[in-house]
Amino acid sequence: MNIEQNVQGDRAVLHLKGEFDTFHCPAFNEAVEALAKAGAVRVALNLRLTPFLNSTALGALVKARKRLREAGGELAIAQPSPFVKGVIEKVGLANSLRMFADEAQALAHVAAPAAKEPEAPAPRRDPLVETRSPIEVKDAATVLFTLDDAGRRKKLGKEVGVGRLATVDEKGLAFLYGGAEAKVDSVQAAEIFGSEATMRLKFWLPLYKKRGPLEIDSTALGFEAQPDGAVKVRVRLDGVTPEDGKAIDQFIKDMRYLKTELKQATGKK
Repeated sequence: MNIEQNVQGDRAVLHLKGEFDTFHCPAFNEAVEALAKAGAVRVALNLRLTPFLNSTALGALVKARKRLREAGGELAIAQPSPFVKGVIEKVGLANSLRMFADEAQALAHVAAPAAKEPEAPAPRRDPLVETRSPIEVKDAATVLFTLDDAGRRKKLGKEVGVGRLATVDEKGLAFLYGGAEAKVDSVQAAEIFGSEATMRLKFWLPLYKKRGPLEIDSTALGFEAQPDGAVKVRVRLDGVTPEDGKAIDQFIKDMRYLKTELKQATGKK
C-alpha cells in the first residue's frame, strides 16, 4: 500500500492506494502521528483505491481518529471503495468513521468543531428481496437459504430465501428475514423455521470478501419476532469444514477486537 498526502495548514488529505492490512498499519500510524505533531489534525482519508482492509486496519482507523480528536482535529473518509464502505457499515463503525462521496465533503466535515459522538440509530431493516435461484449477491450482509423440506419451501413461496446477517458467534448464526414491506407473522415463521428445520446457508463474512461465500448445512434453533415485522432466525451451523471454521473463528475474534477498540476510542462502556 502507498500513502500519499497533501497538507495545507491544519488540513490534510491522505490517499491510501492498495490493500490495507496488518503489514501496512505501522506506516499508516506513523503518517497520522507526523500529521498530528505538525498540526495538520483535520484529515480526509481517501480510500477510493483501497480494495481491501482487515480488522487490524479498521482498528488503526479508529485509533487514528482518536489521536486526531485528542489534538483538536477530526478524521473522515472520502470516496470509500465498495468493500471498505460495506465493511465499515456492517461492523457498526459508520457513526465513528464518517464517510463522504468526495474529498470536499470530507474536508468540510473535519473543518467543523469536533462533535459529541452521536447515538447509534436503530438498525434499518431492508424489505424482503424477491428472488429466484440461482442467485449471486456478493454482499457481506446477505444470507441466502434453501430449505431442505419441499413443504417448507412452498410456505416460503420461493426456492431461495434472502435474509440479512445479524450475528455470528460460537453458538451459530442469526439472520433477519422479512421486514416492514414483507412482514412475517409467528404462524408463518413457525411453518417455515420451526421444528428444527434444516437448510443450506450461503453467506459472506465481512473482511473475508476475497475468500468468497461460505456454504454450510444448518439447523434452525428458533426465531424471534422483530418490531418491524421481520423474524430473527437462530441457526446451528452443522456442516462446517475446518477451513470455514477457521474463517468464522477469526471473524468472531475480529468483531470482539473492533468493539474493544471502539469502546476505548469513544470512552463508552
